[in-house]
Amino acid sequence: NGLHAWSYFSMLNSIGAVSAGIMKGIRAAAVFVLSATIYCSVDEAQCVVLMEHGHLGPGILKVFAMYMIVRGVFAYSVAPRAAPPPEPVERDVNASFCSELSYGAF
Repeated sequence: NGLHAWSYFSMLNSIGAVSAGIMKGIRAAAVFVLSATIYCSVDEAQCVVLMEHGHLGPGILKVFAMYMIVRGVFAYSVAPRAAPPPEPVERDVNASFCSELSYGAF
């Protein structure tokens, strides 16, 4: 667990929190698809049942959640990048105070 935590926080530091969240979403979708594919023949609870007795099955929520994850990842990937914020302007606080004194503001 220590190695997992170290690698996670190392990745978080290098790619940022939003990108790390995107990676976790992709992983969740992949685990869902792979577990349904691999374990459906072994455990019926792992199967994705979309329709059951003419009604929506329990798997429809899982498929919808996976769809929303993939859609969000896609939207984040194709969104234009925001321009970097402008550099802050350094102001000399003493200079403006002194100029007011020289003009007789006080």
